[in-house]
Amino acid sequence: MKILVSILKYPPDFTGAGLRTKQMYHNLLDRGAVDQVYVITSREHAAPKNRAELGHQEIRYVGFNPYAESQITRLSKLKKANFVLKAGIRTIIQYFKLFRNIDIVHTIDSSWLSTVVGWCAFFTGKPLIKEIVLLGADDPLSIMRHKQFALQHIFLLPFKYANLVVAISAGLQKACLTYGLSEEKIWCRHNPIYVVQTEENSAYQQSLPGVDFSRPLILNVGRISPRKNTRFLLEAAFYLQGKAQLLFVGPSDDIE
Repeated sequence: MKILVSILKYPPDFTGAGLRTKQMYHNLLDRGAVDQVYVITSREHAAPKNRAELGHQEIRYVGFNPYAESQITRLSKLKKANFVLKAGIRTIIQYFKLFRNIDIVHTIDSSWLSTVVGWCAFFTGKPLIKEIVLLGADDPLSIMRHKQFALQHIFLLPFKYANLVVAISAGLQKACLTYGLSEEKIWCRHNPIYVVQTEENSAYQQSLPGVDFSRPLILNVGRISPRKNTRFLLEAAFYLQGKAQLLFVGPSDDIE
């Protein structure tokens, strides 16, 4: 079986969904359940290469997006729209180079990239699995709330066409049901965490000298940014009983 995956950010960029997806397909490839994985993605940082190889995972980049977050000024919005238009065309070209060799399309999030690939799957009749990961942005109710009327239909069609909608939380599942998707079409698969088993005195623990593994530990893995509610977690930690530790793993947006 050959899979085409679309996701905004994929390793070596450090993002939670990207790392999880990479590990999942790495496991499936090792077990022989999947023969080949093609990934269409944007980039976290500008790089000269347009492709990368990770074993049987072939990554195809469609551009570096310097306007990933919401833009405020009219000029920055136009620049972002210009990037999305160019990258969208490159995405369509990459898809049609690959679609004859793939069996299933798997899109992650509800970004412009995954929406374009979802439409491509619709036009070519490929089975589509649509996975949504961020409540308040990826779910159909949020799309209806935040997108202009004309754009709503563009971003919502993959939900209607998809053979399976994967929601990684109960909140995302509820939003899909409220929107009107059938319960049989939604799979609530809680966000998995791949943990490498380590012994108590392993080199892994020794590499974190500031962490006391005998005390309660709260681990946050992902981008450290306002969108991830990092400040809320820090403020909430003051109300915890006992001496709990917070450990953040991920890139920082240089927030105060």
